[in-house]
Amino acid sequence: MKKVLIIDDEADLVELLKARLEQHQYEISTAFNGEEGFQVLEKVRPDLIILDVAMPKVDGYMFVQQFKQRENLQGIPILILTAKNTLHELFEAEGFYDYLVKPFEAEILLARIEELIGR
Repeated sequence: MKKVLIIDDEADLVELLKARLEQHQYEISTAFNGEEGFQVLEKVRPDLIILDVAMPKVDGYMFVQQFKQRENLQGIPILILTAKNTLHELFEAEGFYDYLVKPFEAEILLARIEELIGR
């Protein structure tokens, strides 16, 4: 079973994503900011991280900066979720090219996940 870590401060969205992905046989871990995300990463090595940008404590961009410095995490793809279409340029500069702009269709999210980690 493929593992996905969802890092987003919108609890309703996290629960919706979790329920939808579990229906498709993904094992889901969650965190509500980047700081919690790193705590989860110490216990679970996911096949994919779904990452929100605007969050308290450690936001998505700071998370990516810190993530890149941790060699033990290299190779885990990140799918960025953002409400701001223009922020993708920042992540492209960091080498992360996959993002979805909120709101998005569940089918599109599932297709992106399957592209990134395969089924």
